Amino acid sequence: MVRRRIRASEGERRATIKAFRKSREESCGLFCPVVRSGKCRVAILGAGRAGVAFCSALRKLVPADQIEIALVDRNDQHELTPILHLVAAGLADFDDARSPIIPPAADAIQFACAGVRMIQLIDKMVLLDSSSLSYDILIIALGATTSYFRVKGARANALPLRSTTDAATICTRMAQIVEDDKPHRIIIVGGGATGVSLAAALCEATRLNHCQDRISIVIVEAKSRLLSDWPSEVSRGATEVLVRNGVTLALNARVEKVAKSTILTTDGRRIDSALTLWTAGVIGSAIRTIPKISTTCDRRLKVDGFCKVGGFANVFAIGDIAAMDDMDGNPYPQLGQVANQQADYLARQIARSIAGDATPPTRFQGIVDGRLLSLGTNTFIGQFRNYTVQGTIDSIIAKLAARSNSDPALRSVVERLQSEELDRSLRELADLKTALFGEVRNLAQGKTV
Repeated sequence: MVRRRIRASEGERRATIKAFRKSREESCGLFCPVVRSGKCRVAILGAGRAGVAFCSALRKLVPADQIEIALVDRNDQHELTPILHLVAAGLADFDDARSPIIPPAADAIQFACAGVRMIQLIDKMVLLDSSSLSYDILIIALGATTSYFRVKGARANALPLRSTTDAATICTRMAQIVEDDKPHRIIIVGGGATGVSLAAALCEATRLNHCQDRISIVIVEAKSRLLSDWPSEVSRGATEVLVRNGVTLALNARVEKVAKSTILTTDGRRIDSALTLWTAGVIGSAIRTIPKISTTCDRRLKVDGFCKVGGFANVFAIGDIAAMDDMDGNPYPQLGQVANQQADYLARQIARSIAGDATPPTRFQGIVDGRLLSLGTNTFIGQFRNYTVQGTIDSIIAKLAARSNSDPALRSVVERLQSEELDRSLRELADLKTALFGEVRNLAQGKTV
């Protein structure tokens, strides 16, 4: 009986490999499958920045009678990760970082609030928590999650910051610390963008609550400077702001163990902590696929220059989960602007394919024209085309606009920042209108506001 089971298992394995090779051979040279009859079924896994941007772009490019779009995410709210540090510090409301996932066209888009259990690539099937989803084209945009680098006790004793739930948990703990009159130390493990922005926000919160004298903040960073993957001018400027606001830096300090009220570094340092926050790095969201597809050491999916995964002509990955190199062989950074560009590029390529355009696709060429780092509610630092800027968003836009007279390439940067600021203002206006309508409704019903 055991031998028969082994033989059957071996036979199934060989059949799977044969089918996989056949699928690869049939897809050779194609960008995505040509749907000869009926609507093209597109499944999008992940409703983060990349997934939502792709969904919106594709719906605008392809008529509703030619496509069926299924958007899948385990949460029913879209989370604005760039302001999570403000929510964690109590400087922004929880609802400010969440917005409903509302498809732009209900007739063509279906939303499923579910987790992904497995992707059967050959059968073109996604197994969800309690259902399944078939597809012609699959877009994987599941993002990234916290990496604890196998540090003992880190997962159990340190709080991450990757979601609004994480931010709310940190905010609650911070409120308890603020209310306690005793001295406290807060440790942030990781001096990258998230750690630096979080430290700056916590400093601002302690000043507003008049408790900066008894609450100290320490950043523990394994490398020799903060923001090691940013330009040195930005790193220096951010460091000066944090130190001026009372943040202590422990550089060249690799964490070996995290206990309930202390951390231990590899060089023997022991630092007591009332609250340990973990912002040391991320790893690609776990995905189970049959057959297995190639991933990097940080669990990101390896994609080619066309966002394709594993050689499959109908499977793509974009956003933080996609590991893609540029034309020079350098990896694209995990940035929102790269995710947006990948989403727009892929939507256009797939729309052309659905329309029957047999023109060979062009390779993705992303442009990282600079980036900004938040240092509080309305203070930023960043660099665009080797031009370092610091201040409020309005002052930065003004400086770049003036600079664009001699450097026209900065004009697109100014337009992008103005668009993002307009989007933020429109969201605030919509929230205000909702609140006002609620008050008017309560007054009409005779309720006390």
